[in-house]
Amino acid sequence: MHNVSIKTRIGISSIPQGLPFLAALTNASSALKVSKESLQNEIVWFEKEIGDKLFQSKKIITSFPKALSNEEILVLYQPKYDLISNTIIGAEALSRWQSDTLLMPQEYISHLESEGLIHNLDLFVLERICIDIKSWEQKGIPTVPVSFNISEMDLYYDYFESDIIKILKKHNVNPNFIEIEIPETHDPKIQTRKKTFIKTVTDFGIKIALDNFGTNTTSLSTLSAYPFTTLKITNEDVNNLLTKKKTNKIFTKALLAITKELNIQVIAQGIESKEHLDKIKTLGCKFGQGFYLNEPLYKIEFENLLATRKTI
Repeated sequence: MHNVSIKTRIGISSIPQGLPFLAALTNASSALKVSKESLQNEIVWFEKEIGDKLFQSKKIITSFPKALSNEEILVLYQPKYDLISNTIIGAEALSRWQSDTLLMPQEYISHLESEGLIHNLDLFVLERICIDIKSWEQKGIPTVPVSFNISEMDLYYDYFESDIIKILKKHNVNPNFIEIEIPETHDPKIQTRKKTFIKTVTDFGIKIALDNFGTNTTSLSTLSAYPFTTLKITNEDVNNLLTKKKTNKIFTKALLAITKELNIQVIAQGIESKEHLDKIKTLGCKFGQGFYLNEPLYKIEFENLLATRKTI
């Protein structure tokens, strides 16, 4: 004999007068989908907002292949700075979707992840980076390392690292100019996969950055478990430094000391004001990025910045 605990999730739709039964059934199914994605709501009633969100999601998913082929996906570059010399040391590549309006990543990334399409976007961004780097080299513009973000979902795609290496070889780009910002993952199913991915790309010469350190329950042991070259602390961490809590400052100083010993570069992202910048510099963090220093720039704008080597 075994005790079995069964947890149910239910999507419900009313059937107002004039609504076909199959339409109501579709609505209930949509509500059930929302319930499955929720950590709290086991019973969800269909509402217009749910239908609107699902319609938007389907619109994004169906139009994504065309957006790639028509180059509606734009790649912008946000400079990273040496906060002591005020000079550019690199950039982060960020995507935007120029549709009827300009869509920000938070408006389409999650939809692409849920449909298993996110690796197509990330590889497209890498290819655009490689094309731009070669363009700068041909123009005699001294370039800098460029990083790009990958999704945890990319690690479920078995050939992802192979495709990355193929793109760099195709464009003959020095792997030292490419850095992959990888998120911290806690899914035990892909920990082994993650180790394989990181080893393959670092053996090829690509740098690895741990993105958004502190967002989850990241262990400091993670820093020694992988060959990270860069650690990016979150906007929330930067804001915490402005509080009067002594523990925040102690932790940040300790983190900077540890990463220095491990030869890991720490970049403070989300620097939004002079107060942010001054506090970061006071604590000994030498590198940063954020809207106060420079907003994400279109290729030609960033190219001009590289050519003139303007400071902050």
